[in-house]
Amino acid sequence: MATKKRTTRKTKAAVARKKAGARKNKAAAVKKKVATGKKKAPAKSKKAIVRKKAGTATKKRVAGKKKVAKNVKKKPAAKKKPAKAGKKKATKAAAKKTAGKKKTAKNVKKKPAAKKKATKAATKKPAAKPIIVVTGATGAQGGSLVRALLADPARTFAVRAVTRNAKTDNARELARLGADVVKADLDDLASLKRAFKGAFGAYCVTNYWEHFSPGKETQQAINLAEAAKATKLQHVIWSTFEDTRKWVPLEDTRMPTLMGKYKVPHFDAKAEANQVFRDLGVPTTFLLTSFYWDNLIYFGMGPQKGPDGVYAITLPMGDRRLPGIARDDIGRCAFGIFKAGPRYINRTIGIAGEHLNGADMADALSRALGVPVRYNEVSADDYRGLGFPGADDLGNMFQFKRDFNGYYCGARDVARSRALNPSLQSFATWLEKNKARMPL
Repeated sequence: MATKKRTTRKTKAAVARKKAGARKNKAAAVKKKVATGKKKAPAKSKKAIVRKKAGTATKKRVAGKKKVAKNVKKKPAAKKKPAKAGKKKATKAAAKKTAGKKKTAKNVKKKPAAKKKATKAATKKPAAKPIIVVTGATGAQGGSLVRALLADPARTFAVRAVTRNAKTDNARELARLGADVVKADLDDLASLKRAFKGAFGAYCVTNYWEHFSPGKETQQAINLAEAAKATKLQHVIWSTFEDTRKWVPLEDTRMPTLMGKYKVPHFDAKAEANQVFRDLGVPTTFLLTSFYWDNLIYFGMGPQKGPDGVYAITLPMGDRRLPGIARDDIGRCAFGIFKAGPRYINRTIGIAGEHLNGADMADALSRALGVPVRYNEVSADDYRGLGFPGADDLGNMFQFKRDFNGYYCGARDVARSRALNPSLQSFATWLEKNKARMPL
């Protein structure tokens, strides 16, 4: 009985194992089919479903918690959002403030830049100085003005020296001293216009003794006036003289008429052009010069030894005074007129260094030269008959100065000349400087 029970238990155990093995094999076969896609996976058991649902619920609870946590985190973020915008505004304001500071700093920096600009402007080349054109620049009058302008410490004016030949020694010397030497001819209007172009003013002088032609002298003066007008010069000094025919008409026999229409050709020809400057509206100072003492060195007008061995100067002036001036002082007086601006425009100005008669001049020469010099007084007719070129012209000139001495000296005021030229020389001063050049 007991044996039968044991057998039964064994059998049941074997059957159970067999069934379990079958289930196992079946499960393995199912897995294989699922893996190969031949069969769907078996439905999960209720426990599995419950477990799955429980897992899903857990996941949801965790996800919910995370969501809550996320929302909790976001709330401060939401609160921070306005703060962030405010921060942005604050940042923008700060940026603007910084930019403002930079701008201010930039502006502050710009001030030195402005100073630099001013410094730069200050270091720029000074404005071009007004130009004075000087005709006859290598001659007595023109050369004296060129030297006076160049000797000015302030260099008030730039100098343009006009000559027909810029290659002469005199022209080269003027260039060395600082003048701009240009070529032009008084007979060539176009060349004068080129020489005057861009200038402020001009000193206009002609030289009658080069050609002895009154007609040419007048035409040259007309050319100068027309060139000055065409180039719009602001101040012209025209070196001129009186028209002696206003005092001694052509029919007046006290003085011979020369060339059919002049009394003193080198005076009258210049004076004829005076009206041309006025008619053209050229702003002109009419400069009346005097006998210049340098003529005693040149032209044989200095002391000459007579048959008795005594030196003498010969003039047809009687006891009348002869206004005279140093050549260099003509230029200095002209410079004074230019420096005075428009004060002397459209006026006639006469200049002289001193008024001396023949005897006074002879005494001064004796003292300076250390030899006796006497005054040889002759008549105007005798002087005209001396026979050198221009003797008749000069004889009439001296007669005009003698016969109308009060007017002639009065028109050449020494005090006004000294006002224009404070270094104005007397005859004695000039002699002291030039006695070694006096030919004896």
